[in-house]
Amino acid sequence: MNTSDETPDRPDDSQYSDGTIGIQLQRAAGKSPERIEGRLLNLSVRGAKLTLDSPITLKEAVTLRFHNTLRDAELTTGGDVKRLQPQNDGSWTVGCLFTEPLPRIALRNLFRGDRVEQRKTPRYRVVGDAIVDWEAGPHNVTVRLEDVSAGGFQMTGKEPVAIGDRLNLILRLPNHRRFILPSIVRWQLQSADGFAIGCQFLYDQGQHLINAILPEARTREPIKLIQILKRLGGR
Repeated sequence: MNTSDETPDRPDDSQYSDGTIGIQLQRAAGKSPERIEGRLLNLSVRGAKLTLDSPITLKEAVTLRFHNTLRDAELTTGGDVKRLQPQNDGSWTVGCLFTEPLPRIALRNLFRGDRVEQRKTPRYRVVGDAIVDWEAGPHNVTVRLEDVSAGGFQMTGKEPVAIGDRLNLILRLPNHRRFILPSIVRWQLQSADGFAIGCQFLYDQGQHLINAILPEARTREPIKLIQILKRLGGR
């Protein structure tokens, strides 16, 4: 069985594993085996290529967990199996396409801990505490906002979440109104500092937030969230 559907052999911005990055695929409930350990061949913002000892189903939706054994960091994201190729030793080469491309900073943090940002959509460092309401609960959870782009944001939380979980990012404005941004979890990176969680906005409200950030974004210093809230409150 073989397919070349959408996933290239050498995806853009590839990072090649030297054995320090372990990978595990988690399948949907009822699938057996529920978790499959694998060996990472390469990893990019768009997808991953790996080897599995157990077969898996083409076009199956999975959760991928990448673990850096040296840094004790774990990156989690969702994807679909787009390529299967049996090998002579009984193993399978598998190509997975991520549900949404990962920000490059997530890969660099997993491999090296770098904080270099190279997104096509500008990302602004905005720091401060915000409130999150998870669709399935709990509500009124305090998180630390780390950065924002027109398409989404990164926050730091104390507890792990699931890829695909939906939430509302709630910014409390000085005039007692609330700026609510419906979002979905696209990736998560676990480290000694907690859980860095990358979320995508579900609608176009992110641009309104960026318009409020731009007047304060003239330096590379992190922008305090309170400054942004004042601008949003005056709109």
